[in-house]
Amino acid sequence: MKENIQYTTNFNSPLTNFRKNVKSFVGLVASLLPFPPILIAILHRMRGVKINKINKVFFSYDVYLDGIFPEFIEIGEEVYLTRGVKIITHFYPPNAIAGILLDGNRTSVGKVVIGDNVFVGVNSIILPGVTIGDNVVIGAGSVVTSSILSNQIAAGNPCRVIRELKYSHGV
Repeated sequence: MKENIQYTTNFNSPLTNFRKNVKSFVGLVASLLPFPPILIAILHRMRGVKINKINKVFFSYDVYLDGIFPEFIEIGEEVYLTRGVKIITHFYPPNAIAGILLDGNRTSVGKVVIGDNVFVGVNSIILPGVTIGDNVVIGAGSVVTSSILSNQIAAGNPCRVIRELKYSHGV
């Protein structure tokens, strides 16, 4: 279910650096805003994050969405991202490690998709290539390294399904 892609980019290009810095700056401003959540959603959408309905997503204070590749993040409706949540879409290791892990100087980028009716607990981290289904609860402090199917409660480091939900929102 992981959709990791290898993406080669020239990080030394002035235009690439400018775009990266603007996206990162807007993301920093959004993460520091204590309220209102709709303004935070608008700022993230301006950065390229795909948000279905900006008034149906709750961003708490200090939520970090990837600074370099925010366009690889998709967020559904009725999603609650609580304080300290981090969503990361890329892995850009130093040259020595890239030669071993990624067959050269490349950036590994993975799409992150969050379905509808999802709650992500405080200080959780969602890594590249993860899809979180509908009606999912992610426990506080979890590190989500693999996809979570719909109607699940998951927690831990690494995040594991601990219970299936019998009730789904809207039924």
